[in-house]
Amino acid sequence: RLSDARFDAIEGSFDLALRAAPLTDSSLKGRKLADDTRVLCASPAYLEEHGVPQSPAELRGHRFLAWIDLEPRELIGPEGETAPLDPAQMICRTIVDDGDAQREATLAGAGLSINSLWSVSDELRSGRLIRVLPEWKLNDSSVLWLMYPRSNVLTPKTRILIDFLIAHLGSHAEWGA
Repeated sequence: RLSDARFDAIEGSFDLALRAAPLTDSSLKGRKLADDTRVLCASPAYLEEHGVPQSPAELRGHRFLAWIDLEPRELIGPEGETAPLDPAQMICRTIVDDGDAQREATLAGAGLSINSLWSVSDELRSGRLIRVLPEWKLNDSSVLWLMYPRSNVLTPKTRILIDFLIAHLGSHAEWGA
């Protein structure tokens, strides 16, 4: 099942879940897989039509693709200065609750968006998406978690998948590398 919606892994009979959200269910165990770096990006067509912001203040007036529960964020500049990134000050005409839909809408030129670097790294490398304010970082400590039932016994297939994910995804310090 591929979904960004929260669900009950135990009741859903799932052996393992990959989540980019903190572990809140005490019936589950969690293991950090990797940092989930978030980047601000847009399509070249969008930036050509609306301009490339050169500072956080220039983000005002741009269209944003907002996550359904987007909370105010903060940008940290190259000299350590901070700037708010507040959805209340953005033009958020497109609201999404799925990372793939957000990436596709960004590629289609619907606006600026905050994406997980692992989700858009190929598009950034190919130039189909452009990082906006690349010298600024989101003050965000998102983590990609492996979550599984608290029981002491993992099935062999679940253990093999966990080991595979740790070896292939957990080893990347930076998804875009």
